[in-house]
Amino acid sequence: MIERFHGGLREDSLDFSVNLNPFIDESVTRDLVCKYYKKAIKYPEQRGKSLIQSISNKYNIPEENIILGNGSIEIFYLLPRVLQVDEIFTLEPTFSEYRYVAKINKCDYVPIKPVSEFEWDMEKLSKRLDKKSLLFICNPNNPTGNLFERKKILKLLKTGAFIVVDEAFIDFSLENESLIKDVINFKNLIVVKSLTKIYSIAGLRIGFCVASKKIVRELNRNLPLWNVNALALAISKDFLLNDDLIINTKRLVKKEKEFILKSFENCSYIKLFDTHANFFLAHSDKTPELINFLSSNNIAVREYKGFYGLDKKYFRFAIKKHEENEQLVDLIKKFYSFERTNI
Repeated sequence: MIERFHGGLREDSLDFSVNLNPFIDESVTRDLVCKYYKKAIKYPEQRGKSLIQSISNKYNIPEENIILGNGSIEIFYLLPRVLQVDEIFTLEPTFSEYRYVAKINKCDYVPIKPVSEFEWDMEKLSKRLDKKSLLFICNPNNPTGNLFERKKILKLLKTGAFIVVDEAFIDFSLENESLIKDVINFKNLIVVKSLTKIYSIAGLRIGFCVASKKIVRELNRNLPLWNVNALALAISKDFLLNDDLIINTKRLVKKEKEFILKSFENCSYIKLFDTHANFFLAHSDKTPELINFLSSNNIAVREYKGFYGLDKKYFRFAIKKHEENEQLVDLIKKFYSFERTNI
């Protein structure tokens, strides 16, 4: 089993290892916490009904098809038990926790490797899936940034397998490939969305799942009444009302993505993979040395550890505010300039 490893471990650095929305000022979250701090004194509402209503209104989905989680991960860990599946498929490299979902639920773990550079043979995969299978699809994928076409995912549903689409980063993408509104038409389609990435509230642990009414009922039977805290419920409702926030975020991510790509477009020493999310996967022959150099300059990026199929030449970094992106780009260029002069 591959080492369990995640980013966001250093608080003293300029942290490019976590993929939160950089365009939400801390003062916004601080003001919301101050606004709702009294909520921490009392028990939260059971099942978070008012937030479910807000999600229902925003996405035009029946409330009976929605359930909240203490972060998306709570839902992921529970699904195999509720669905009674025997094997869990993943499109590797991807979010490493899916593997631990399989381990904890004692399911067979089946990693599907790409046939070419982060492209997977979906036709071949479909022949291996059946009604006792669960397939996790992170869309856009973490760490590669791939965006899977909605129609290709819908085609996989014909196998009868349960398809769990993790849309943690979908709100950073300009393309609309979300399957959230397709759930009501397919009993074996499940969409899970994290609210912590787009609203930059990772410490509050909040996400939701959209699934058939039957699956939602079974999930509710296996969750505590108060699985989501009161601050998370109140603050998430406020954020959901702010449609301009997501529109503005998409615009700024696109702008910064273009800046970063242009900064390295003629560089032979580092390769960036195109992305539909708020992060880049990069490859370089000198990645371990680069990571050490960045760390010595108080900058953290995400190592390859924990990502199935990647080696030490890969690393991932978040798209942040312009001045921070400039600092990262300048340091990377400085490192490779120094390396070339010492060849």
